[in-house]
Parts: sequence; C-alpha cells; structure tokens
Amino acid sequence: MKQDIKITVPKAELISKLKANKEAHIQDFAEAKTEYLKRVTAHLEDALTNARDGIFMKNNFNHNNHQPIDKSKEYDKYIGMLEMAKEEELTIDTEQYECFVNDEWHWIAQSKTISNMYKR
Repeated sequence: MKQDIKITVPKAELISKLKANKEAHIQDFAEAKTEYLKRVTAHLEDALTNARDGIFMKNNFNHNNHQPIDKSKEYDKYIGMLEMAKEEELTIDTEQYECFVNDEWHWIAQSKTISNMYKR
C-alpha cells in the first residue's frame, strides 16, 4: 500500500537541492557527451577511410551508441517555478520529494544508464 506523505519544507533548501542535482547532472552529461562524440567521430573517420579506399560499407553507418540525454531544462523548469513562489515554505508530496531531493525522476534511470556506457 502506497501512502502519500506531504511535508512542508523551506523553499530555499529545496531550490538549493535542485540546483545541486542539476549541476551533478550537467557534469555527468558533459562527460558522457565528450566520450560519445569521440566514438562517433572515430566511427565516421573509419567510414570515410573505407569509402576513400573503395571498401563497401553496407550497414556500416550505424555506430550503435545511444546519445547522452541533457535534462537540465527539467531542473530549470522547477527551479524557476520555486523561485517565483511567494511562500518561504512549500508543501511537497512523496513524488515531488523523490524528484527534487533524491533526484529520482522518471527519466533518470535511462539517462544514467546511457551516461554510464561512456564512463571508463
């Protein structure tokens, strides 16, 4: 049985936590993007070399790498909303707590899985 709990939290602490989560996400995304682009570039350079050498490349255009996902705008949306709130304390539910504080969004598993593919 799932119970939804509501708590009242200081708005400033919630915003601070969201900003910290966003910064961690941006760093994770940037590292994954750098490695992703290295792999794509290497694949394209190999394909170009093969093409110049007259080697057929049937089905060789798929580099089979998932693109890293930048969700920083998701954080910005909620940070902006919270910053505009006139209240100094806000009531959030369990789902909001999971997202804002624990950084457990519906998309986080996919984003982290893809980013981890590029970590050495």
